[in-house]
Amino acid sequence: MKIYTYYENINFQKQDKLLQAWKLSWERMGFEAIILGLDDAKKHPKYDDFCKKMKSIFKKVTGNELKPYGLSCFARWLAYATVEDKESRFLVSDYDVINSGRWKTHHPITNKLHFYDSACPCLVSGNPKEFDELCNAFFDVTMQRITKLQTQANHYHDQEFFVYNFIKDHNSDAEKLIIKYNMFFSRRRCEDVAPFGTNCDNKVRAFHISHHNSEIIRDQNPEKYQDKSLDEVRLSITDDILSNNI
Repeated sequence: MKIYTYYENINFQKQDKLLQAWKLSWERMGFEAIILGLDDAKKHPKYDDFCKKMKSIFKKVTGNELKPYGLSCFARWLAYATVEDKESRFLVSDYDVINSGRWKTHHPITNKLHFYDSACPCLVSGNPKEFDELCNAFFDVTMQRITKLQTQANHYHDQEFFVYNFIKDHNSDAEKLIIKYNMFFSRRRCEDVAPFGTNCDNKVRAFHISHHNSEIIRDQNPEKYQDKSLDEVRLSITDDILSNNI
């Protein structure tokens, strides 16, 4: 089975080491772990138009200009849509989602665009056709709900797109959109993916070592991490995960 992640060099620190840790954690479980980038997103015939649309919806919703990081959050889905086998199903994840040693290649994935951590799109499965349809949905759904979104969201990257449009608390018609785009949202924190440092650490199949998670861990362990930046804390946590499972 394949798993993809997406990386752009937008001046974040210590990303190479984290990318290699991500790759190692999945490959040692038998996955083919592939890192895509901006060149892959640019292979899509609608790349230029897509970027214009993402900048436009961000401006319309928030009143601000979309920065490079925000654009990369959207562009990654375009890169996943360019994978050649349009019917193949695979996992895609943030590169701070580390296999705990319990996610095996034989674990089945659904026949839907499956978000494993609810509206947080850190780990998803699908096929290129579904990812392509998602890229169209970013603009189409946003424009359909633009008036409401302008009253709800002061920030609007891909995660906010899912939160405000596909979660019932924010959109009473969320279920209709979920059906239309063949989506499935789950959050099984002791089975699929969870932050590090919870009571599910010995059960969960993948850890999401986000900056927020790293900050919590640093605050809980001041003696161990007192002189480390969040990026260093994140790498230290990742190293501990890999060391415990090698």
